[in-house]
Amino acid sequence: MPKIADTKILRGFPSEYRMLKHFVTKGKMLRGIFVMLGHDMYDGKTPDIAVRTAAATELIHSSLLIHDDIMDDDILRRGE
Repeated sequence: MPKIADTKILRGFPSEYRMLKHFVTKGKMLRGIFVMLGHDMYDGKTPDIAVRTAAATELIHSSLLIHDDIMDDDILRRGE
């Protein structure tokens, strides 16, 4: 299994790294799982690209949810 992400850049920002890690690992990550499943079903020859695509899919979706919360003046996301 390839390394999911190189976090060397973020380690210079420990509090931001902790917040981002908490945010991106708390959800179900179903979209990323579906990307990986589709990759495995199709050819499965480039897992490093599939992992990056799955991570990008999750981050894009998360940013859209945050944007939606801002537009709707919601206070909570995932009960927090």
